[in-house]
Amino acid sequence: MLLRHLIALVAGAALLAGCSAEPVADADKIRIPTVSSPLGPEAAGNEPAKDRKKTKPKRRQQARRIAVVADESGIRFTLPPGWTVLGSGSVDYAAEGDRIPEMAAQAGVSVEEFRAMIKNLDVLAIGFSGTLNVGVTGQASTLPSAASLESGLSAAGSVSGVRDVRTPLGPGRVVSYTLSMSTATNQGAALFLSIGGRLVQVTATTTDAGQTRSVLDGVARSLGRA
Repeated sequence: MLLRHLIALVAGAALLAGCSAEPVADADKIRIPTVSSPLGPEAAGNEPAKDRKKTKPKRRQQARRIAVVADESGIRFTLPPGWTVLGSGSVDYAAEGDRIPEMAAQAGVSVEEFRAMIKNLDVLAIGFSGTLNVGVTGQASTLPSAASLESGLSAAGSVSGVRDVRTPLGPGRVVSYTLSMSTATNQGAALFLSIGGRLVQVTATTTDAGQTRSVLDGVARSLGRA
């Protein structure tokens, strides 16, 4: 059962990957022409540049990270600025998407079972760089072994490595992988934690392995009890 949930949550992390911001093609970019005046820079205003008041450049305030609480999983953490946690209505809408049958087949579960897993996620978030979800995968007081994670994910994608991490809530284990869908190749990573006798899985997916690791490492560093 653990492996089925593992694969389903991994596929679920890629569910909204197509909604993440994509680079804009050069042909679609709006270009504003630069116009220079033959009269020089002073033509831009009515007074000489030397007579204008000098203003001190304002300091840019660093954008705050987004606080997230996963009540069912019993954890809280932060995400980079620009990420959005979807409400239940948006999650239900995503679970009825056209790509669900493909993902369910890749996860090895029925379409209805996959939809139920998505709707029961504790957290589903989307950012400019990808997606992230949180869910309880079962009852366990120990972390899954590296061998079981590699075996479980090999059915859905290509595993690139398993590593142990330290978090404020204790030890965690991260498996990194590549998941190829019909629309894109996603770079994902899943963090496993044992919280109160339950196994919690935090799964992040972007199109870049380094960015996926950065997002998940940020979550790991900011973990706390809900």
